[in-house]
Parts: sequence; C-alpha cells; structure tokens
Amino acid sequence: RIRSRNALMDIGAAGPLAGMVVAIPLMFIGIRLSDVTPGLNQGVVVYEGDSLLYWGLKRLALGELPPGYDIQTHPLALAAWVGFFVTFLNLFPISQLDGGHIAYALFGERQNRFARWFRFSPLILAVYNFVAHGVPAIQRYLANGRKETLDLLPMGTIVNWVMLFLLLWFMTRKVGPGHPPVDDDQLSPGRKVIGVVSLIVFILVFTPTPWLQYVFS
Repeated sequence: RIRSRNALMDIGAAGPLAGMVVAIPLMFIGIRLSDVTPGLNQGVVVYEGDSLLYWGLKRLALGELPPGYDIQTHPLALAAWVGFFVTFLNLFPISQLDGGHIAYALFGERQNRFARWFRFSPLILAVYNFVAHGVPAIQRYLANGRKETLDLLPMGTIVNWVMLFLLLWFMTRKVGPGHPPVDDDQLSPGRKVIGVVSLIVFILVFTPTPWLQYVFS
C-alpha cells in the first residue's frame, strides 16, 4: 500500500512526464524531417488526429502550411505521436491509471466521486465523433446510392472510443473507478506543482479524434 500522497504523486507523474520530455523534442525533429506536399486526394487516406501540443509543434516547426497542403508524417514524428496519445490515455483520471494516481494525490476522496462520472467520457467523445464525422459519412454513403461502403470509413473513429469505454468499464469492474486511500493527507507544494503540470499535459495531448480514414476516388 502507498503510504503518502507525495509518494503517490511521484509514482503517477514520473512516467508520463519523463515520456513527454523525450517525446516532445523527437516530435519537433520528426516534423522538421516530414515532407510538405499537396494533400492526397486519391485512394484511402489516414489522418492522424491533432492535439493542441501536436498542432502547436507543427506550427512552430513548419509555420503555416499553404492551402491544400499537408505533411507526410516522418516515422519519427509518428512514433512521437503515438507517445503523445498513449500519455493521453494513461492520464485519464480514473482508478489505477497514472492519471488516477495524480488526481487522487491532488484532490483526495473528491477524486473518487469525479472518477465515477469521468469513466463515461469516452462515450461523450464517441457521440462527438459520430456527429462530426459519422453523420457526414452516412450522408455521402446515401448520396452515392449506397454503393461505396468505403464512404463509411470515418465511422471507425467512433469505435475507438467505444472500445476505450469498454476497457475502462472492465477495469473498473475489477478494481473500481476510484482510488484506494492513502495514509498521509498532506501534499507538498512542489508535488502540487507537478500535479498541475500533469493536468496541463493531459489537456495539451487530449486528442478528440485520434485518427480518421477517408476514401477518395
């Protein structure tokens, strides 16, 4: 059992923050190595989702792209993007995820009440993606006479969040959505700063649409 909130904060924040220290410069270098080309308009195209941090690093590394242009993501940038997304998932403030450790260290028992509701957030993101991408995909499918099932590819992004919800549901069925208590209720000022930084990182790597597939003919 973890005895103090300070130790809990150290355990929860160490991995995500250390990972970001490595991933951010790799992302910047990878973006600089990426080719800027006219946007693809033929075949099946997969777009990686933008987080605030990813979008900001692209602007910092390349400036504003010309209209109709996009980057062909270098493998180094793609690896860093995966690191961003895994960090985002790991910082969900639920149960035994690192985000759950951090949130409990910051907020104590109040975190457990919050976690009961936050575990449903993937369903909210699924609804958002259905409205933003699924509905237009269905409209294209119907407009094409229901002949091109590939028109429905953007619906796949909805499945991502449904699967995450099911994963969190199974996890919380085993250990609960909340966090086990710790003995020490005092969090040092330095650990509070680390906790706030971790929450900021969670916001910066938040990716509402992880990836999106389109078919162009």
